[in-house]
Amino acid sequence: MVSVKGVNEAAESRASAVSLPFLIQPTGRAEIVSGGGHPARRARHLAWRSFSEDKDRAGETPAPAGETPTLPGNAIQQPLRLHFLMTHCTGTGNLQGDASATVESAMNETAPLRIAMWSGPRNISTALMRSWGNREDTAVVDEPFYACYLRESQVDHPGAEEVIAAGETNWRKVAKQLTSRIPLNKRIYYQKQMTHHLLPEIERGWVGQVTNCFLIRDPREVIASYMQKNHDPKLADLGFEQQEELFDFVHARTGRVPPVIDARDVLENPERTLRLLCDAVGVEFSDRMLAWPPGPRATDGIWAKHWYAEVERSTSFRPYEKKEALLPERMRSICDECVEIYLRLREHRLR
Repeated sequence: MVSVKGVNEAAESRASAVSLPFLIQPTGRAEIVSGGGHPARRARHLAWRSFSEDKDRAGETPAPAGETPTLPGNAIQQPLRLHFLMTHCTGTGNLQGDASATVESAMNETAPLRIAMWSGPRNISTALMRSWGNREDTAVVDEPFYACYLRESQVDHPGAEEVIAAGETNWRKVAKQLTSRIPLNKRIYYQKQMTHHLLPEIERGWVGQVTNCFLIRDPREVIASYMQKNHDPKLADLGFEQQEELFDFVHARTGRVPPVIDARDVLENPERTLRLLCDAVGVEFSDRMLAWPPGPRATDGIWAKHWYAEVERSTSFRPYEKKEALLPERMRSICDECVEIYLRLREHRLR
């Protein structure tokens, strides 16, 4: 059996335990090096990148009528959106004092913001959707590519036929909906996304029109939780590879490291972590993100009855509890590969 320890112990010994796919500079900062680490993962990464870049040449979904077109790669953080407005509206890009504050305030109050929060399964992704959905200025959508993923992959998930029948299975229509006008006339559109749902045949151009963020969790905890529903998960089921590939795609496209938050940080200090996240995407933090009413939501996916029992009982983020889980020996290779990816992304988390 493989003993699962806490993330701090893993982080302290990671230099000797894994070959990390980033380089530590003299300043202590991390330089992203795509496709590092496990040889099989490097080969899959290169194949995915080549395929994805070919598909991406098809172009981006145009901005909806009446909205400002998104800069290539999307403005990952509010300062980029502010710079765009300053440069194109004033021709200077050098507003100062009250003028700069006025422009930034106007942007914060009126600019639509589409947040795609990318995670794998068995994370705190649904609780985080509850948090954002409790804001008065935010509409949410729950795993919009799930029906498409189930139809194309033919994986055996609880209620799969019902999800496919009820959901949109055309990824182009899903992408258009995610980048069109925000539902309910809200300013923020929070999109709970699963990285493994973004199949290779789905073009990535639309990703440049949303603000991409990444929610990570110690894979040993993820696998232990996932195996309660599926006793024999495959690497592709867990979403870590796809999360790393998408992280690299967004970073390469924008030239900026996208926001990353760790589930443990959220549970240990929800307000601090959510304030950091709000600041990173350019919105004001709201106390409403810290607590919500119990029960189901109309915005929950039809699959909620199979997966959301604990979240439906919740009224806030539950405090983090360090657990020692035991994984079967057959999961060692998959777990090691996921840990390598997790530790790499964790170096970039908001803190």
